[in-house]
Amino acid sequence: MVRGIVFLILIVVMATIFMVLVLGIGGDPRFFVVNTLVASGVILVLYEPVKDLVAHLVTRALLKEQLALEKLLGRLSEGMIGRIELDDLLCFVTETLCATPRFVGTAVYLAEEERNFRRVAAAGERKRFAAHFPSGELLSWILQHQQPIFLESSGTELPPEVLSKLTQGMAGIDAQILIPLIGKGGLLGLWAIALRPSVEETSSVEERLLLTIANQLAIGIENCRIYARMREQDQLATLGEMAAVLAHEIRNPLGAVKGAAQYLQPSLEDFQARDFLQIIIDETNRLNNVVSHFLDYAKPLTLQCVPCDVNELLRKTLVVALEGRSVPVRVVWELDDAIVPIPLDVERMQGVILNLLLNAIEAMPEGGTLTIRTRQDGGTRIEIEDSGCGIPPEVRGKIFRPFFTTKVSGSGLGLAICQRIVTHHGGRIELESAPGEGTCVRLSFPIAAEACMP
Repeated sequence: MVRGIVFLILIVVMATIFMVLVLGIGGDPRFFVVNTLVASGVILVLYEPVKDLVAHLVTRALLKEQLALEKLLGRLSEGMIGRIELDDLLCFVTETLCATPRFVGTAVYLAEEERNFRRVAAAGERKRFAAHFPSGELLSWILQHQQPIFLESSGTELPPEVLSKLTQGMAGIDAQILIPLIGKGGLLGLWAIALRPSVEETSSVEERLLLTIANQLAIGIENCRIYARMREQDQLATLGEMAAVLAHEIRNPLGAVKGAAQYLQPSLEDFQARDFLQIIIDETNRLNNVVSHFLDYAKPLTLQCVPCDVNELLRKTLVVALEGRSVPVRVVWELDDAIVPIPLDVERMQGVILNLLLNAIEAMPEGGTLTIRTRQDGGTRIEIEDSGCGIPPEVRGKIFRPFFTTKVSGSGLGLAICQRIVTHHGGRIELESAPGEGTCVRLSFPIAAEACMP
């Protein structure tokens, strides 16, 4: 189509140039041959640059949206290089893709078991994508064929009866594109993309670009997982060596500094000096807490699991979290009363929940709504959601990294310890957030008694 339009425009432009040079320059027939030769020479000189200019203008006019998409996907491909944090990689891909008006939303589901795919990242209209990919004929077809699905494709070759079933399945996930993410070890996950209603169809060029990005994303996911395992091994080895040094070389002097300040404080009549001593005591306590967190993270984790009523644990922990708080917080309970007790190390899990509740409350300095949910569906889920300012995408990918913090006085180990404790329970911790939309932290645990890992 584009070539035909360019050809027609070239005919008109070249004919106009010829007519101007042959007929417009003097009307004497004696100069007709000379004018014809001059016109032919001019056309030969101008043909290539005029053709390129016309082709460029026509392409920009007719394929403006496609060119913008190609540029966006090129930026996606370049931006994935060097990203070694899985959350950071997935957030970048989903957020960047939704920057174009062609897509209303996208989500990445990663495989946990043979037929269980969990949503780990989403952007755009995120709520349209379920937390878990629904089972059914669509998932069975993907697992069997491991082929992409483009419902609005201009060149689909699927049989009508197969296309009809897949269309019904795609309606269930509210998406028009589904691409399997395949790595060296097999199917890693699924990439669902929702088109805007105004988009009529996807071109073969768009589909090839999306498949290229999907292949690169699968490689990136595998690389991130390898890096995470290597980093954890290195960190634990380093922390083990440093723990003994910290306990002796820092904790003991801290105790001496604090004791001296407490001894001097009552004997001073200068109130300003007493205030300075109190600052020394407070900062000593803070440093001691940092060292304690460090030692907790470094030492081997042993769990003492007993059957635990999750709803009751949440109620008790919230009382502790709200103690002494003057900021008005509206608490919304959405608890599943039919939930059964699960094996937990109650003391450690209370510490995890307290940490998450305090983070949620601190994210709402002017007050807000704190929603606490539980449900049981093949496992036990706990959700703690705030209506605060949310977390930027560039921070979300680092939030569970040891020693990373956005707080002035934070140690950067709170969420890392939480993740470690939850993982040793056989569970997982997830975080969903967007600037201005608040944050939701989800804990998921198996019900089986063997959930607690040694």
